[in-house]
Amino acid sequence: MPDEQTGSIKRSFSTRIKKANKSKANLFVSINTGFDENEDKNIYKCSYFKGVKSFSRNGKKLADFICSEFKENIPEIVTESFGASYAVLRDTNMTAVYIEVGNMNNKIHARQLADTDFQKKTGRCIAEALKKFVTEDL
Repeated sequence: MPDEQTGSIKRSFSTRIKKANKSKANLFVSINTGFDENEDKNIYKCSYFKGVKSFSRNGKKLADFICSEFKENIPEIVTESFGASYAVLRDTNMTAVYIEVGNMNNKIHARQLADTDFQKKTGRCIAEALKKFVTEDL
């Protein structure tokens, strides 16, 4: 990725983090289209903060809920929940998850991601997981 694009992406995430922290929200969900050099790879990834000595228990719980909804409602995709130290997870002051849907380098999945019905199905999975997380947390 060219430096100018990388710089733009970093500024974008920095802006998102500042807005999220300023809003004093309880949850931060970043949804992104995935990309992998391996065009055969077709995976939905959901990450939560994990550092060297700590991790976000609530972030892990939410990431696991999201992956569970994907597995139940879109069984043809592979899902993975894992800890990471991305800035949007590390620098936000609330429970945060970073979701990557699909692989834009996979032509079949790229078409699927462009399909409105598939987008709605993906969105419903995320919404259901958020509802479960919030109601269980009360």
